[in-house]
Amino acid sequence: GGVMYDEDDGQLLQTFFREEGHVIAEKAKRGVLPTTVLAVYLILKCFSWEQKQGKRVMPWIFGSAFVLSLCPVAIRAVQGQHPLGDNTSEMVFRIAMCLSSYQGLAMFIWYNVGPTIWFYSKLCLAREIQSLLDGDGL
Repeated sequence: GGVMYDEDDGQLLQTFFREEGHVIAEKAKRGVLPTTVLAVYLILKCFSWEQKQGKRVMPWIFGSAFVLSLCPVAIRAVQGQHPLGDNTSEMVFRIAMCLSSYQGLAMFIWYNVGPTIWFYSKLCLAREIQSLLDGDGL
C-alpha cells in the first residue's frame, strides 16, 4: 500500500503517541500510515525488543557449561580418588581449571548460539515489518 510519505513532527506525535494501536493498525490497512510513524515504530521495536529467546537459553548454556566443567572432578571421584587432588597445589590447580573451563565453555557455547538467537529475532522483526507494510496491522 501507500505507506511511504512524510508528515511533519506534529502529525507524527498526534498519530503515533496519541492514538491507540488499533487506530494506527487501521490506518496501515488503509495505506495512510506516515513514514515517520513507521520509522519511529521500527526504531522503538529494534531497541526495545524483549530478548525472550536469550532469557530462555542462557540458563541452559551456563548450566551445561557448569556440568561439563565439573566432569574431570567427577571422573576422579568415580575412580575413588580425591576429586580435587591430594595436595594443596593440585587442589588449587583443579579449582582454577574448573573455573576457567566453565567460563571458556560458556563463552564458546554462547558465541555459537547467540548469533542464531539474534538472527531469529531480526527475522521475526522483518516479518512484522512486512505485515505492517502489507497493511495487516501492528
